Amino acid sequence: MLRHLTLNVLLAFTGVAVFLVVAEFLVPHVVTLRDVGASFTEYDSVVGKRLKTNFSVVRTGPEFTMAFSTNSLGVRGEEPQFPPERPLIFLGDSFTMGYGVSNGEEFPAVIQAALRQRMGAQAPMSLNLGVGNSGNGFWIRHLDHTAPRYNPRLVVMEVLQNDFKDNLDEHLYELDKDGQLVEFPIPAPSWPRQLQQFGERIPLVANSNLLALARQAIVTTAGAGFAGSQRTIDPETAVISDENTMAPGDPLTLQIVETAIRRCQAKGWPVLVLSVGLTEARRQAIASRVKATGAPLLELPSKKDRPDLFFRVDGHWNVNGHREAARQLLARIDELKLLDSR
Repeated sequence: MLRHLTLNVLLAFTGVAVFLVVAEFLVPHVVTLRDVGASFTEYDSVVGKRLKTNFSVVRTGPEFTMAFSTNSLGVRGEEPQFPPERPLIFLGDSFTMGYGVSNGEEFPAVIQAALRQRMGAQAPMSLNLGVGNSGNGFWIRHLDHTAPRYNPRLVVMEVLQNDFKDNLDEHLYELDKDGQLVEFPIPAPSWPRQLQQFGERIPLVANSNLLALARQAIVTTAGAGFAGSQRTIDPETAVISDENTMAPGDPLTLQIVETAIRRCQAKGWPVLVLSVGLTEARRQAIASRVKATGAPLLELPSKKDRPDLFFRVDGHWNVNGHREAARQLLARIDELKLLDSR
């Protein structure tokens, strides 16, 4: 009896193992996988999540191959020879982080290279705090806990269509009855994050196609609350049903953006806000809030207006998109003399 039971258990395990091996090889031929490999991010009890430090990976997607690495500060960019002094700080999501383009091609790095060519050793470092699948709430956490260490010369904030939903999903803040922000503590690591941390300790698991498929499915259904993968971002499809109507949760994002701007102004840090691919109602609402603070706003071309700047399916900026963003940013920085005498 025991021998028969043992044999059945062994057969069951063998069957599962064979199924998993076959599925591992078949999945890429059946489903388009976007993020095979270890996650870029890790849990952080202060800001929610950060890019891993001293991390390096090559990601191959349907439309690009991306060499992605971080330095000891946990940001994309070369290893600083000394602690950054009055850097340019960039806050945003996967567009700012540079998902889809290789190291040095993301617009904060392009701006740093241009300033270095212009200013030599006096050029400020670009500190790219962009993290994929994140809303705007973490801006305030960074402005309170990260930015004061560096006393930035300029803070650049990027607002994207997805932020409005991400801010609701992340629940870092909500509005009270007077329309003011109520801050919540960073929650403990979610079960997908814990699963990710466990899986990445096991050899070969981090690069598993099946794990990538599971992560992709969770991201699709769970949204910004899952930190392991990058969603397909399309500013033209991630919209509310009526281009001219605000969604009920939109005031939260507007208040977060205004609060972040005023945090910078209170500390004497110049700020420049970017917007990309917003619906008309949201574009006008963001423009109105930013104008009320006196901060400058740069509205970059949408995918509808400049499809050549975006990956066709993935929806992120391609190399040309990052170059165009850098070009327009530098022109506005020069026009407003934001780096003069600072």
